[in-house]
Amino acid sequence: MNSHIPGVVFGQLNPRDQHSDDRRDMECYYNGDLEGFPSGQQVKLLKIKQSMLLARHSHAYPEWYTVLNEDDVTVFLLRTLDNDPMDQIVRITHGTRLMIPSRVAHLALCSVGTYLLGVTRDPYDQSADIRYDDFTDQDEELLRGVLTGSTALEEYT
Repeated sequence: MNSHIPGVVFGQLNPRDQHSDDRRDMECYYNGDLEGFPSGQQVKLLKIKQSMLLARHSHAYPEWYTVLNEDDVTVFLLRTLDNDPMDQIVRITHGTRLMIPSRVAHLALCSVGTYLLGVTRDPYDQSADIRYDDFTDQDEELLRGVLTGSTALEEYT
């Protein structure tokens, strides 16, 4: 499923790229099918030890994320960096993926125990992060509500 923010791709994994037999289950999270994301230069695994807010930045390159374990979730708030900003909240779980295009600010809240897999088009350089400090306490509370289920996600997609 595509989003209302240009370049953001969020949705289920393509069933064509999944395979299961007696030997193994294979889940293919990226198979060259994300326009604007030709290849990854960095692959990272985040093991979340405590529920925490991550990011508060954007990049000059795209990146994508998926949750590896079946019972956990990460919620992203995405915001465009133009004169007429648009917000979108996505809740990624096992079997979904999210591509964030360049210059889209993001704030993430992960549940404890989540294994979050991320891939960036360019090698990671923390000094190249574009800080975004306009996320508010209300934005953080909204993410906490969506993560715990006390706030309906449909209101914000």
